[in-house]
Amino acid sequence: EATVRRQLQAAGRTVEPVRHRYEEGLVGFIELLDARRGNLVARQVMTVATRDRLIATASLYKSLNGGWCDNDAEKEKFNDILSEAS
Repeated sequence: EATVRRQLQAAGRTVEPVRHRYEEGLVGFIELLDARRGNLVARQVMTVATRDRLIATASLYKSLNGGWCDNDAEKEKFNDILSEAS
């Protein structure tokens, strides 16, 4: 997710310079649209990565019986699994 975040930041940094060059007549409208499209694609990838992380987290909790334990043996098993995962 950190890599995707860096890609999103890089894509965001490219839009403004291209917009300025477009306003000055140095590049065409297609180049501006292409920069914006790249930014939107990066945002979509970031959204999918975040969604996948949240789904994986929810699946982990669900597979561990929701994280709620009624007795000490279940609590210890839950803690062991969590420590192995990290």
